[in-house]
Amino acid sequence: MPVGRAGLMCANPRCWFLVHEKEIFGGYCCKKCHWRHACSSKSKKHHGAQCMQCEAPEGAPRAPAVPPAEPLKNAGGDDDAAPEVPANQNDGHSLAATPVTPIATASQQPAWPGPE
Repeated sequence: MPVGRAGLMCANPRCWFLVHEKEIFGGYCCKKCHWRHACSSKSKKHHGAQCMQCEAPEGAPRAPAVPPAEPLKNAGGDDDAAPEVPANQNDGHSLAATPVTPIATASQQPAWPGPE
């Protein structure tokens, strides 16, 4: 762990773990803990898959609230590497923007004969 980070407690005031040894996690133990702090989330899963979960010693100072280099983008993501999912999976072509012209009105439709 870089010397300046050694012994610092996660910036999330509801967490008692040490900051992650990798600087890309900012002042937090993991990205999930940062997300919970930034969003005031109370999700059941408190820490991400990459959290080292190393308890800080009593009296350890809190790290400054520096966000991770690449914060979580998915609210409630279960993994630190949760990918950002596009809202529409149709290669960027939204079907909602395409006008729909009905083929026939209800009165022009033949009656359904029922199950055969």
